[in-house]
Amino acid sequence: MPGDPELLPVFAARRPVDMHLPMTWGDLVSVSTLTPGAAAYLDAAVRARLTILVTGEARTGRTIMLNVLGAATSDSFDNTYAIERLRYLTFHQLLPFASSVQTTPVVDASGDRTPVRELVRHLVKMQAERIVADDVIEDAPLEVWELVRRCHGSMFSLAAPDPRTALGRLVDLVSNQSHPDVDARRTFGREVTNEVDLVVHMTQPSDTGAARVGEIFEVDFSDAGFVAGQVLYERSRKGELFWRDRVPARTSIAISEGVPHLLRIRDPED
Repeated sequence: MPGDPELLPVFAARRPVDMHLPMTWGDLVSVSTLTPGAAAYLDAAVRARLTILVTGEARTGRTIMLNVLGAATSDSFDNTYAIERLRYLTFHQLLPFASSVQTTPVVDASGDRTPVRELVRHLVKMQAERIVADDVIEDAPLEVWELVRRCHGSMFSLAAPDPRTALGRLVDLVSNQSHPDVDARRTFGREVTNEVDLVVHMTQPSDTGAARVGEIFEVDFSDAGFVAGQVLYERSRKGELFWRDRVPARTSIAISEGVPHLLRIRDPED
């Protein structure tokens, strides 16, 4: 199963957890944002360079999750960029080859404003190898999406009430058309589902105010507007995140080959 209990790493949390500092999986596990098994699975997905979309509505903790996913890239020497409107991402403080770029339009001495699209395009020239983009894809859809495609193993966020709606919104954004025809939408839908491997959906915070993962969705394919995939982890009515006893299909090979020592993906026959 994802996150075999016998192989799970020990996630150490600080006491008390300071949400303003760069956070770790241990911090999130300690406040029940997710379980150790789910944390191990996502950590392995980052190390295997899977592309992850973080979704959720306002104030559900999308930035918190991006911070921890970004920090999980610490085993690599990738040239990683945090791209955000406001400086809420802090993971780059932990990494020697990471930097932060704020997309607030820059005003030079002459009073001219540099558009967000130009700022994002500049990252291509800076040879970014991985990006962590916090809600900026709506400001420069095509430019950010091109970076996601170029930089394998990137993470980005998009406000949406559920994973499938988020993927549909993403198709609309990158198609750059208000009402794309069926063929265009089908083409962009396939492109999006080919690039995005996992969707981590954040749900409403707990009574203590801690962020909570509501669902981890593995993307499979898209056809005629329908997004196929499976829910690997889901939060029950009692508020507990549990594994749905489903074997990851698309992501299992990449993860088991990339980090076989971290978690085992069982075969359907097991």
